[in-house]
Amino acid sequence: MCFPARGCCTIGREGRACEGRGECGAGEIECDENGGARCSTEPGGSADESVAELCNGLDDDCDGEIDEDFLVGDPCDGTGACGAGTIQCNSMDATMMTAVCSTEPGGSQNQALPNDALCNGIDDDCDGQTDEDRGVGMVCDGAGLCGEGFLECASLNTTRCSTDPGGSANMGGNQDPCDQQDNDCDGNTDEGFNTGVACPGIGACGAGLVECATTTSTRCSTHPGGSQFTGAANDMSCNGVDDDCDTRVDEDLGVGQPCDPPGVCGPGVFECASMSGTRCSTGPGGSNSGVQTEVCNGVNDDCDGATDEGFNVGGACTAPGQCGPGVFECNGSGGTRCSSGPGGSNSQVQPEVCNGLDDDCANGIDNGAASVLCPTSVSNTSSTVCNGVAGCAIMNCNPNFFDADGVYSNGCECNDTEAGSDASCTASTFDADLALNQVAMLTGVISTGSDDDWYRVRATGGVTSGVDITFGSNPGSALRFEVDQDGCTVNPSCGSGTNLTQLTRNNCGANLTGTVSCNNTGSHEYYIRVHRASGSSATCVPYTIVVRAASTNP
Repeated sequence: MCFPARGCCTIGREGRACEGRGECGAGEIECDENGGARCSTEPGGSADESVAELCNGLDDDCDGEIDEDFLVGDPCDGTGACGAGTIQCNSMDATMMTAVCSTEPGGSQNQALPNDALCNGIDDDCDGQTDEDRGVGMVCDGAGLCGEGFLECASLNTTRCSTDPGGSANMGGNQDPCDQQDNDCDGNTDEGFNTGVACPGIGACGAGLVECATTTSTRCSTHPGGSQFTGAANDMSCNGVDDDCDTRVDEDLGVGQPCDPPGVCGPGVFECASMSGTRCSTGPGGSNSGVQTEVCNGVNDDCDGATDEGFNVGGACTAPGQCGPGVFECNGSGGTRCSSGPGGSNSQVQPEVCNGLDDDCANGIDNGAASVLCPTSVSNTSSTVCNGVAGCAIMNCNPNFFDADGVYSNGCECNDTEAGSDASCTASTFDADLALNQVAMLTGVISTGSDDDWYRVRATGGVTSGVDITFGSNPGSALRFEVDQDGCTVNPSCGSGTNLTQLTRNNCGANLTGTVSCNNTGSHEYYIRVHRASGSSATCVPYTIVVRAASTNP
């Protein structure tokens, strides 16, 4: 130990090199006042380098603590809108002599706005003042009749005097009466009444300015009662002018009163015809005349008191076609028509039919589409034709139907859809496969002279097989048949036998209506064509062909 008071030092290290604490640099160990040792550069040392503590993150006074005089690191609550943080050195203070809350300007977590321009009652820039950039709190003079007040926020971006409308100490009323004062303190006088605005004159009175008539109403200054009124005392001249400026024109002469002239002109009002006379505005010569050209319609179009003059309404007439005599009457379109004709009050018009007459009185005989005059609704008909006095006729039938009797009313009555009605030999379908003595009954209808029915049968009755063919029924004996054996060339085995009524296996000579032998040994196919004899009339009566498989040996 070192005891300077006793003049002794026992440490035995004095004079040795040492490093001071904090910002105190290198020195030598020496005795302090208490008999202890210290570095000569520390506080109280012979080469003391310590200085007053700054807020800079250093141990300036070399006492072993950093920024202890500024409470750095302690929790804090920022000013104004700046929230909670911790105390730290103020980075904005060049003297390093101050500390701030970390959320304030100069702190590392600064939450302050650059200014306090928002008018919101909050210290946005955290400087201890509220809305100071907007002048809030300064004395102001309210508009109009409103007195002195203080500036306060009206919105985030505007201020107002507290005594103005909407202010916390508003002195104005809710309404601004017409009295040339700013009663509602909005900077305008009588603004709800448009006073001072130019206004048009009435009648003979010229233009003026809007002025107060009462505290709740206005008038034009040149109108009756106005400060610049120049109108006449009455309105006795019929001149279309409002001489007394009361918004009525020539009212002392009845002008404007209702009137109703004769006919279709309709209600109007009296108007000046001269300086001293009037007329109805909708009548002849009126400003809104409803006079029209007279047409045939049962009314007085030209408002002259007469109806349908010049149209001979009620005179005798004769309608075209079958409609006959009548009288002239209005047709609803401004003209006339004969009462017995189309559209007339005693119309004799009948629907047009196919009869060679003008039934609908339209100056045409049997005029109209054939499908209307002669409907295709009759049985199985696709198109018709009108033959005048002769009536309707069928032109075309639906597929597989024929008009065999030529009668329109029963349509295409003949249905030719039997199984053997193939149109040609090559198109014929197989109809029967007959063993010896088996019989096939073939039935059909030959509806017209051009109609053919084809059948195909096979005889398989043994080594020698043939057929017997005859009509079971032959309506009017008008039908014939021909037979081809084993092919479709005409009668390859039967000569010219094309108009047969019977065929047997024993005769193949010239007797075409007798027995014909057209076969030999083996199985054969027979192609049978049924047709109408030349010159015979069409019918729709079915025929029957009987085919029997038979041996060539009787």
